[in-house]
Amino acid sequence: MLRFPEQRRTDCTVAAPCNAGEGDCDSNAECKPGLVCATGAGPKFDLGPDVDVCVSAHCANGALDASELAIDCGGPDCGQCNCGDSITSTLLGEQCDDGNTLNTDACLNSCKLPSCGDGFVHAGVEACDSAGQTAGCEANCTKPTCGDGIFNPLVGEACEDGNQSNAGRLRHGL
Repeated sequence: MLRFPEQRRTDCTVAAPCNAGEGDCDSNAECKPGLVCATGAGPKFDLGPDVDVCVSAHCANGALDASELAIDCGGPDCGQCNCGDSITSTLLGEQCDDGNTLNTDACLNSCKLPSCGDGFVHAGVEACDSAGQTAGCEANCTKPTCGDGIFNPLVGEACEDGNQSNAGRLRHGL
């Protein structure tokens, strides 16, 4: 992502205020009349995440206005809604949006909720997640152990009866 595409202004000033969708502004005074400086709104306008952009006041009010697809994004003048903008937009198919790039917390960086089998270990919930059964992980995202009721030949199990007893037909430890 380019910080400033060539057709856009590279810096707003009080003497030369920016139009809507332009940045980098440091205060409302650096935006044309009727516009406000929206902190971190750059990605909504294909600019870097550290770019503050001049927008219509309703695009930075923290409310879902009639012309917006989600809070402070979408519509004719608020820029695009993006996964990773900390605003969950169900219209975009987002299940969550925590604004970070971690895949081990309660929201994946794809704006989907974590689930067993997604290939990412959800901290405090899953012991492992290899997106299927492997020698180090069961398909249910638990570590394989003899007696867990899940036959896993990849860890050397010859059988699995789901108990810890060596009595009966099956002997554990194989």
